Amino acid sequence: MRIELAKVGIFGADGTPVTEVDLEDVAETFGGEVPITLGHTLADWMPAFGWVKGVEYDPEKKTLYGDIDLSDLLKDAFDAKLYKKWSVGIRHRANDGKCYLHHVAFLGAVPPKIRDLKILDGKMFMADVDETWTFDLADTSKPPALSSLEVVDRSWDVSEARKRVFEKYGIEGLKAYCLFRDPEADPENKTAYKFLVVDIVNNKPVIVAKALSAALAYLHGARGANIPEEVLRVVEPKVKRLLEKKKKEEAMKDNIKEKKEFADAIKPYEERLKDLEAKLKAEKKEALKQAIEGKLPKEKHGLVLELADRLSFEESIELADENGRKHKVSAIDLLIDIFKAIPLLVEPGQKNMGDLPKEEINYAELVKYV
Repeated sequence: MRIELAKVGIFGADGTPVTEVDLEDVAETFGGEVPITLGHTLADWMPAFGWVKGVEYDPEKKTLYGDIDLSDLLKDAFDAKLYKKWSVGIRHRANDGKCYLHHVAFLGAVPPKIRDLKILDGKMFMADVDETWTFDLADTSKPPALSSLEVVDRSWDVSEARKRVFEKYGIEGLKAYCLFRDPEADPENKTAYKFLVVDIVNNKPVIVAKALSAALAYLHGARGANIPEEVLRVVEPKVKRLLEKKKKEEAMKDNIKEKKEFADAIKPYEERLKDLEAKLKAEKKEALKQAIEGKLPKEKHGLVLELADRLSFEESIELADENGRKHKVSAIDLLIDIFKAIPLLVEPGQKNMGDLPKEEINYAELVKYV
């Protein structure tokens, strides 16, 4: 069965970002079966309720797909609507920071951040997509894909960068991170590889923004360079794709920053609003207490007040008067008005037989009325 596992975007109240690079990483690093679990909280003794057999990322739809095989137990639970949603558990490798699929969790009561993930085929068909960190003993000698690297702003020295890339990855690093290879040169010779755009920072490969700018300028004649047309056709599209990647990453970061700043700015007002709502609710309940006084037995007052707690203060009900004029009123105000309209069981000043405290009852007096 094939399902949608995740999509590119920003999800949840905390603005969790899922980028194209994240999902490209997951597709690239997938190396075998990944367990399917119930929920994201895992323990050594927990069984797997199925397996992810393969994943595929569609860059046009910006969606990660998975081929899954569920156990009969989970299929039955899904058919019974006990576990209707699912979510990916994505982690980062310690050696290169690349994302990989750790598990897929089927969810019951906890809603996913990524809504409306679909089944593509099969009669069976993100809890929150939480980024977690783990340590993985993966092969560190292989350079990560260029498309998976972060674009950073830092100084650029191409000679020093070549040394660091070669020291870490050997000739494979230059093959992966240079945008052009001289077809006439020995592919195992360092000089065959041109237009390096990666440096090693804190033992991790990163794309350097100034290297991209320098490459684009050099292609168009900076420092008197005369670049052959065949080189320009190969290198320029690659540089532009990486610059576009940088722009998207910056936009994503700016979006997250703006959302956080906005959330921080309105937080005091949200807290003040909660205080005002609590105060209003207390006032309405007090008004309701006064409205039911003498209308209901004391032992029933608690039920009415419990009902008031369950009524929405935000939603209103539309009513019409005897002239057909419409107006809106909140549910609790309507309840207060109803009890206010009910007459007292006994007029004020007369003996109240409806709800007197036990200590005030004079049975001798009551006999007269009987």
